[in-house]
Amino acid sequence: MKAYLDGMQQNLTQQMEGVRQDLSQQIVETREHAEQLNQESRQHAEQLNQETRQHAEQLNQETRQHVEQLNQDTRRDLTAHAEQLNRETGILIEAVRYQVQLVAEGVMTVNEKLDRFHDEVEAQIFGLDKRVMRLEAQRRSGSDIWQWLKAGVVEQGVRTVAKAGSPTPNMVRPATAGAQAGEPICSAAAPSRCSATVPGGVDGS
Repeated sequence: MKAYLDGMQQNLTQQMEGVRQDLSQQIVETREHAEQLNQESRQHAEQLNQETRQHAEQLNQETRQHVEQLNQDTRRDLTAHAEQLNRETGILIEAVRYQVQLVAEGVMTVNEKLDRFHDEVEAQIFGLDKRVMRLEAQRRSGSDIWQWLKAGVVEQGVRTVAKAGSPTPNMVRPATAGAQAGEPICSAAAPSRCSATVPGGVDGS
């Protein structure tokens, strides 16, 4: 019995030793595998990091090139737009200058027309003043004639006042006073206007 137990114990000890060895082997293999995985992970991470840096550098370079291209396009577009604006501004300035010139010429023409109109108005006013003065002289001359017509007659030293004027041919006119028969009758207010000749003396004889 003791031998059986000793055999079982020995068998168990051997099994335990085998299990211990297996476990040690597995632990060693696990460590090696973990180390290998860790090394592979580091290599993969390094590879990824390197690829990421290369990709980032490439993207950065492409971005700089794209930005530079955009800047060149923008500068070109701005230059073309500025030149277009300069041309349009020059055209507008020329049009405005032409319009201003037309307005200035129009103002000068209007001023000249106003000056001519002013001169014409002054000439017309001057002519109107002359006509008014002439009409005033005629009016005064007519008033004098009316007074002459109402002067009356003198017969044998007696003067008779006429309300409607003196009968023909006994008209008493200051302009014909002292005139001889056959002399022209002239108005004192308008000496240049002479009527027919005096038919007789002042008293009609």
